[in-house]
This record gives sequence, structure tokens and C-alpha cells, in this order.
Amino acid sequence: MMKEENRQKERLEQNEQISVEERLDEEQEEEQIEESAEEQIEEMEEEIQEETQEEPKAQAKEESEGTQLTPEEITKKKNAAGIMVTGLLIVAIIIGVCWKAIYFRTDSPDLGVTYAKENNLYVYDLQQEPYLAQEGISNGGQYNFFYTAWGNTFSKEGDTLYYIANLKENNRYDLYTRKTADSKEGKLVAKNVSDYHISADGQKAAFLRVENPEDGAELYLYDGAKEVAVDKHILPQTEAYEISADGSYITYIKEEKTGNHLYICGTQEKDKPSLLAENVSLFMMAKESNVLYYVAPKKEGIYAAYSYTYGNSPTEILSGVTYMEVMENGKDVLLMAKNEEEKIPYTQIIEDDMAKKDAELKETKGKAYEAKQARDKIREAMNQGEGIIPLLQECYILTKGDLLQITDSALSAVSLSHKHPYALYYGVSDEKIKISEISSLEEVEMAYYMALASGDKYLHIANAGGKDWTLEDENIDPSTIRLSADGMHIAYMVGNEEPQGRVLKMGRLGNAIEKITDNASQAEFLGHSNKLAYLKDFAEGEGTLGVTGQEEIKNTSGVYFAKDRESVYYITDINPKTGNGTLYVNEKGQQKKLDENVFSIQYKNNGHLIYFKNYDYETGVGDLYYYDGKEPKEIDSGVTSVFM
Repeated sequence: MMKEENRQKERLEQNEQISVEERLDEEQEEEQIEESAEEQIEEMEEEIQEETQEEPKAQAKEESEGTQLTPEEITKKKNAAGIMVTGLLIVAIIIGVCWKAIYFRTDSPDLGVTYAKENNLYVYDLQQEPYLAQEGISNGGQYNFFYTAWGNTFSKEGDTLYYIANLKENNRYDLYTRKTADSKEGKLVAKNVSDYHISADGQKAAFLRVENPEDGAELYLYDGAKEVAVDKHILPQTEAYEISADGSYITYIKEEKTGNHLYICGTQEKDKPSLLAENVSLFMMAKESNVLYYVAPKKEGIYAAYSYTYGNSPTEILSGVTYMEVMENGKDVLLMAKNEEEKIPYTQIIEDDMAKKDAELKETKGKAYEAKQARDKIREAMNQGEGIIPLLQECYILTKGDLLQITDSALSAVSLSHKHPYALYYGVSDEKIKISEISSLEEVEMAYYMALASGDKYLHIANAGGKDWTLEDENIDPSTIRLSADGMHIAYMVGNEEPQGRVLKMGRLGNAIEKITDNASQAEFLGHSNKLAYLKDFAEGEGTLGVTGQEEIKNTSGVYFAKDRESVYYITDINPKTGNGTLYVNEKGQQKKLDENVFSIQYKNNGHLIYFKNYDYETGVGDLYYYDGKEPKEIDSGVTSVFM
């Protein structure tokens, strides 16, 4: 949950920062006090011009020269995931996260369990007894990360597993696949693999080999029977290529002399790669629809967003795009755009509070008359429909083929984690500049940019149905915003980033938002209810667990809020010497003891858990248990890691 929070917050704040603050940072403000307003505006325009000429490939090239990440670096990279805007261009942050996780969705069947014991891989398919799947996970490489590990991927239904073996110090490994209910020997997919993606059903996979990162990566297809070479010199990161969920095609970025170009290749034997678009800034695959979305130049300085369905021609969605992301529901798209040919009329940002007084002025010389003349020049520009280049942007949601505008004045925006298309965006006060406080059009522009950079900002939540709610509280942490399953209730935290002093608030959208508790660190709506679970007063590994309408529980640890049911799992009565405690579930207000001497839990969906019992953190070994919603079952002893 924390990774999701950090990602949402950083995307929103970085987007806002780059679209405004690069044009007017604190150091520039001090210098500009001594400069004329005209010189300040010229500097801004020059800076904007320089930014619009930046090559999108600059950051991609920097990423391409890196190596694959260690598990410790992954946490940092995942927290920083997001797409930012540089000036008026989109730059893709290609996140090199090559460690795989079990496919997750709230309505899925329970997936199996894979774990490590004595450097060997075991599989428990939730029915038959665990079996040895592969000997020798590591050959000098590090796969443990505390008590979890990386490297394995289940198919969407959990019937197919891809896993690694022979992991070397350079993080290259042998890739295998097998049916989870079949204890026979797994099938070798390929050797010396550095990264891979699989189709939703697990029948096909795309993978990389990287001998020298400076030379790029070699891309291969596994068609279910053999490996097939696709292309060379593609960017060597996990986000630089993708296989569609239905396994029908692969898309990837290839670095060439003229820029980063986007290619596609079908997964049938006769299919060959073909160029889809040149100088692509980013691409994203919508997993629920198999539609590819990308941003590419339309003409000099102008980028457009396109959609592509395999076998058809690309379709332009929107011109002047500055930001794009596939929303958290895996099918809808959030976009931001600017029309460089449009201007904000001065009449929209200037209030003429001196009209009556100036009309009554009889003097024809002196300071009052000179000030009136200056204001008359501003009025003339207003009457002629003149204006300035806007920094605020239009924000759209593409859903079910329709492009719907949710606002025309956003500083930045991100999607919210929800099954329906909800967006979170920063707006600004629409308070006008009084003509009595300015003496030139240059000062109008300066005041406008200053207001965007340092003025009041307001968080809004909008949906594709045309609803827009302003969040009235100040200092809301956007990463903590949560919506209930019905999309009608909201919760968020206000105050410091540290739990001490953070106030948790909740209420119905459009109504009063009430305080729930102080010193909150986590919060989540449970299942399909409007019940909010939270953790507060967290210190030294323990905190107080609460659910709205229920009595709080103190001294809890390892808390997990289930998003697919009205349940909270937690450990209490922790032994300070061993770190093991008693595992409980709070289900619809009823407390149930599940087991004792539990060290950690991993939620598996549908009210099922995997957890370590009798864990010794000095040796890194414990007993692994599975809870099927009715009773615990020991899977194995002497286990070192569970693959997430």
C-alpha cells in the first residue's frame, strides 16, 4: 500500500512542479525583484522555448545505460514510478523493475504459493501436497529480500507458473515454466534471461537478454514451444517492452540514431516486427483491453496521443498532449493537454475595480492621470480580446471510446485507484487580479505566473460522469486519498508526512468531511463497504488498529486491510525477543484468533493468508502456513522465503 501511495503522490507533485515551478523558482524570484517586468517575462519565454526543444530520448538514454536493479533498489524505483512533463513535452520515466509479482485482482481465484527452502523452489497449488519444482535457485545471485523473494509470476488464473533458477551475481538467470497442478519437471524457456513478461493466460512470454547494457537488449518471444528472436538493440528495461494480455503481439522501444522508435510484432510464426511510430515519448498497454496507447510528435513542438489495436491503424486521440497514463482500472486513460495557439483573455484574469473612479477623474496630468493612462492601455488590450499563454491545462478521461473533458484548468493530475475512472487534480483559485494593483500587461503576466507557482492550490476529484468535487481542507496528503468501492465516500490524511500530527478524515463526497482520528499512518476502505480501517499511533513496530464504528485494538503489528472483503488481519501480543505474536482477523467487527507464534503475513485474496510461524530472524528460517478462511495448515518447515 505504501508503494501505491508514494507513486500517486510523486506523480501529482512532480507533474505540478515541472509545469510551473521550473519557470519561476525561488532563486529566480530574488533576481527578478531587481529586474524589469519586461525582462522577467522575456526570460520565462526563453526558458519555455528551451524546454520545448528538449529531446524526449535524453532520459531514456540515461536509463538504457544502466544495469538491472537489485531488490533494494526496486523499492526506491517503484516508489518513484510515474510519468512527468518536461516543459511542454512528455518524458517517460522508464522504471527498471525486473522483479515479478503474483498477478493480483480482487475477483480472482486464489493463486498458488511458491517458496524457497535450502536454495530450492517449492510449489503449493492449494490442493495437493507441496512439491519440489526446481533445485538451485541461486548460483551466486541474491534472491532473498527480508522474508520475501522475487522472480516468479503466476498466470491470471494461477494455473501456469514462470520461475527462475541458476540466478547469477549479474542477475541473469534461467527461466522455466510449468503447470502448477503438475509436479512433473518444469520446462526450460530460455537461459541467461535478464527480464520477462507473460501473457495473462501464461501461454506466451516476452523476455530480454542483456550482454552489455550499452548495446541495448535482445528481445525474444516464447511462443509456448520455443524461443524466437524478435529484435536487437531495444532499451534494456522492463518498461521498454510489453506483451499484450491476450498474447497476440509484443510492443517495444528501440533506440536508433533518429530517436526512440516504437515497434510492434505479432506472436504468430510468420509475424515480423514493424515500425509503429517514431520519436515516441512513452507507451502504455491497457491490460483489460489489449489496447496500446502512446505519445508521439504530430508536428514540431506538438505531441499527440494515439491508440492502437493490433491489426488496425493507429487513431489520434488528442493533440497538444503533455501527460498521459492508463488509469488504475487497466482500461481507461487520463490525459492532459495544452493548445499553444489559444490564449487566456485578459478579461478572465483581470478585475477592473477602477472603472468608476477613472471615469470620474478630471485631471489631465499628474500621477493619478498617468496611472489611469496605464490602466487604459490594459483596458484596450482587454477590449480587443488579447491574452496570455496559459499554464493551466485541460484534463480528459478516455472511457468506452469517448474523450470527456473533466476540467480546463488543471495544474497536474493523476488517476485514483478505483474500478471506475476517477482522477485527482490540482486546481487554483479563480480570484482575479485587480487592475488597481497593476500598472502594465507585463505585471499581469508576472502576477499570473506567480499565483500559479505560489498561490493557493485546491485538490479536486472528478469522474467521467461529469462530477467534480473540491476538497476544502488544506495540506491534504494526496497519496493518502482513498475512495470507497461505490465511489461515494472519501478518506484522506491532513498534515505532516510523519504519522505524528496527521489527522485522518472521512466523509461523503460533496458533504462535510469529519475527523476520524489523530496520528494516523495507514487507512483503507474495507471490501465493498463504507467502513474505514486505520492504523494510528504507530511506533517501534506497533500501533492502534481501528475500524469506524468499532472499538480500537492497541499493540497491533503486521496489519493488512483487505480490499476484497470487510476484514482486517493483524498480529498482537508480540514477543519482543522473537518478534512472533498472535494472529487475529477482525471480520465485520468480530475478532477471531487464527494462530500463535506468527511472525508475518501475506494476504492471498478471498480471505486466505500465507504466513510465517516460529520464525527466527537470526537464521532467516521459519515454518510456512496457509489459512484457507477456515483453518490453518502447515505447508512446510525450514522455509527461508516466500515469493510475493
